[in-house]
Amino acid sequence: MITKIVEDNHYHVWTDALHARELARQTGNKWDRGTYVRWTLISAWIALEIACQDATSDPSISYSFKTHLDKAIEKKQLPKIDWSQGIWQRVHKVHELRKNAVHRILTEKDLFPDVDTAEIT
Repeated sequence: MITKIVEDNHYHVWTDALHARELARQTGNKWDRGTYVRWTLISAWIALEIACQDATSDPSISYSFKTHLDKAIEKKQLPKIDWSQGIWQRVHKVHELRKNAVHRILTEKDLFPDVDTAEIT
């Protein structure tokens, strides 16, 4: 047996996201699946925010994420993020899905997202 020492919140929140995604994959009930997919999005987003806050030493990143992350990166004199390509397009998509799940339920589809929505996190 391997002993794992957990020293930060990243591990707990990220494993929440992985656990929720697996539950979303396994359930046939659309109500449960919707809950698990939203849980996946929210937990994965929190893990990303915490990682970005730690990497930039800026706890304000979670508010207006893109704007504050760009400012924190500029302050650290790191290369700018190109939000139009690569992994950052995916981050932007997850951010929009999370905002829809947390702040605005626009349609019934938002309440009952497909498992594919959890897979992009």
